[in-house]
Amino acid sequence: MRLAGLLRPVRAFVIARPVSQGFAGKAGFALGLAILSIVVCAASSARAEDAAEVYAAGRYRFLSYGSVPTWTGTASGWRTDEPRIHLYDPVEYPGHAEFVSRGLGTGWTFRQFKQSVRDPDRRDHVPFFLYDLRQRPVSIGGRLHTWAVRIEDYEHEDSDEEMARTFSRLLEALSAEIGRATGRPARGLAVLARSPKVKPNERIAGALQRAGYPHLTLSQLIERAGGKRVEVLNPGTAVGTLRLARGERSGACFGPRDIAVFDRLPRRVPPVAGIITLVPQTPLSHVNLLARNRGTVNVSLGTLGDLPGAEELVGRLVRMECGPKKLLVQPIDRQRAEAYWKAHRPAAVVPPELDGSVRAIVDLRKSDARALSSRAVGAKAANYARILREWPGAVRPGFALPFWHYLQVVRSSGAAEQIRSLERDKQDLSPDQRGERLGAIRRAIRRARLHPATRSGLRRLFGRCFPSKRVRLRSSTNCEDLPDFNGAGLYVSKGFEIRHGDGELESKLLAVFASLWSREAFEEREFFGIPQAGVGMAVLINEAFRGEVANGVALTRSGERGTAVLVNAQPGDRSVANPAPGSVPESILVRPDGSQSLRSRSSFGRVFVADLEMQYVLLELVPLVIGAHGLLNQPAGAGEGRRYEVDVEFKVMREGPDLRLYVKQARLLGAVLPE
Repeated sequence: MRLAGLLRPVRAFVIARPVSQGFAGKAGFALGLAILSIVVCAASSARAEDAAEVYAAGRYRFLSYGSVPTWTGTASGWRTDEPRIHLYDPVEYPGHAEFVSRGLGTGWTFRQFKQSVRDPDRRDHVPFFLYDLRQRPVSIGGRLHTWAVRIEDYEHEDSDEEMARTFSRLLEALSAEIGRATGRPARGLAVLARSPKVKPNERIAGALQRAGYPHLTLSQLIERAGGKRVEVLNPGTAVGTLRLARGERSGACFGPRDIAVFDRLPRRVPPVAGIITLVPQTPLSHVNLLARNRGTVNVSLGTLGDLPGAEELVGRLVRMECGPKKLLVQPIDRQRAEAYWKAHRPAAVVPPELDGSVRAIVDLRKSDARALSSRAVGAKAANYARILREWPGAVRPGFALPFWHYLQVVRSSGAAEQIRSLERDKQDLSPDQRGERLGAIRRAIRRARLHPATRSGLRRLFGRCFPSKRVRLRSSTNCEDLPDFNGAGLYVSKGFEIRHGDGELESKLLAVFASLWSREAFEEREFFGIPQAGVGMAVLINEAFRGEVANGVALTRSGERGTAVLVNAQPGDRSVANPAPGSVPESILVRPDGSQSLRSRSSFGRVFVADLEMQYVLLELVPLVIGAHGLLNQPAGAGEGRRYEVDVEFKVMREGPDLRLYVKQARLLGAVLPE
């Protein structure tokens, strides 16, 4: 149903449109705003229809509190007989003061704006948030309410009586305007603070109720709206084409100018402008750690319809803004998108140069500094060596097969020449052609034969240190676990049973080598400007974990009061880093003062919660993680003057009657923390 005919008398319902929608420059915007005011009052059908459609179709809405479609609004001319209601674009005007200053042409500073709002005798504007409840109406006293409003708190100086009058007047103005827009009565709800330190608060609830307006607190509103259905795991801004994955798990068809929407948690996400999953994520999953490392917006939704306007924008170029209180998506023109991409291109990452001179298998407890460097054994093995030396009781013995062995394979197989050719031609190749070249490189590596020294050296190591045990062959490149390039989940690891023959050993090790040249890994490195011909694969070797009591990931968060630790854990071997669909971990935040806050319970059973024995393990884990944070942030890891978060993967094992905590790996995360 079209609504233009219902809006002939609408006088004070002004919708401020962004510059990009029809006017250019400050003069054009001012002219556009003036025209909007005139045509709404004078009943120009085209512009009146636009104003009606903003409310009817939800234009300029964003998602607040994970569930509620919301407009930012301001009432102006408050001391006149007919104050005017404005709903405006929150991207064009990021705050109420910005709109009053630029959108309404007052030119006020924030201080002037705040003074105008706080003092009831000088008040010219009333800033508010309008909540759209049409999809989930709230029933109170037998009446359905399709909207609610909250006056933004600017330290109002009103008495309770004055505050009640102000809120009642705003409710009446909104009721009239929304009623005219919809053609039916539209009495809404007041959203009041519970705390008496905030205005307006529940002390004025009785006065509003007598005027015919019931109230809710903000937490009650969120609960009535269906609870939090959206989680922003990595906030920020994304610009790209909104595209659906349509069931692909790898998402390999996406590029850096796409905002990818996955209907299930992807195994791997290539470099993209933004990530949306239609299933819950865990904050410390590989997907989110990659997003944090890249600076990529990452959001989980219940359905795409939970994000206002998103369903209509699939396939279009959009700008998505995500924060703790606001999530919105809007169309953007190509010129502005290109300018954004140019201004936000990531800085190139320079990995450690390969040192192919170290040939012997490296004992990470005893070898010299050159053999233990990331140039010889990769960043994962180098980090492992550092934490092994610091906490030998919490880290299993480890060894590294240095880069020399990988380099022998790529040279003897012909893959080295193919790699140089790809590096030379990559800019002229289509994505499919690059994929074909990468496939040929992987096949060449997997068909190769290990150098005899590699095979014999590994067999001696296994017989001496891992008799009758299963070992893990884990990637350790010079292009992962770096401060500015995490690479979580990029490369494969393989398990190996000592009793198996040389053929299987060769197959497993070559598969690890070949994973360096997967399409996903190549494109990730390309996104960060890493020279492809200079990358290499070493291998970290240690005993595999089997039959663990629990496992998890811990992430440090530094602040002025110290370092907090967020722990995500699951019972048994259920993965936290690569969770199954619907998997929810036990999540505990341990603050710098030692106090704990339970964020979520595991969907598979308790880990640390209400288990005294496991609480002792947690008490051991937290200082170890904080110690790893300090260790890896030393100049040898992060670079002097820079501070990073640290990601620690851990296992809890039952050894005899006791529980034993082990660190599986620790690495820096590339998001630099504020000093």
